[in-house]
Amino acid sequence: MAASRGMAPGTKALTALERVIYASLPSLKRQRLLALGCGSMQLLIAMKRRHPLLWITVLSGSQAALNKALGLANREGVVMRFMEGSTRELPFEDESFNVLIGCMPLVPNDPIKRSETLMEFYRVLRRSGHVVITSASRKRGFEFALEGSGFEQVKVQKTARVYVYTAIKVEPEQLLSQPGE
Repeated sequence: MAASRGMAPGTKALTALERVIYASLPSLKRQRLLALGCGSMQLLIAMKRRHPLLWITVLSGSQAALNKALGLANREGVVMRFMEGSTRELPFEDESFNVLIGCMPLVPNDPIKRSETLMEFYRVLRRSGHVVITSASRKRGFEFALEGSGFEQVKVQKTARVYVYTAIKVEPEQLLSQPGE
């Protein structure tokens, strides 16, 4: 497949969804990215090629999916870390990542479990870290759930097939301070 304009040789063209996700992220130079699930491998491979110093960790609850993703990464010649685990109990220290990417099925519908999951996302993100969640349909109230978990600058963008939710981690002291105080 021919390379797209401005892309490294051998890099497949990004889909519209991948372009929206990529555009919503901060500079990726020397950043740490956590990808929840293995469905975004083409995007992750493109990011790693553009930013060789980007540290990518892929977490999935399925060892079979991880093995398949690892095989793809190896065939494409990119190095990433692959781990099995749960989104409700992320096996990482606090403030380990600058960016977290996932899809809505990894965020439970149950309000209590959703809150626990979003608090885990918040916990592992560094100051001003970005979270990007994709969904096949608009999830009513999800923006408020993100805001209630300490995220701000919540945005929703629609591509031809999916919604992309983006937000930034707010520090606890920022949550407590009010303008004019």
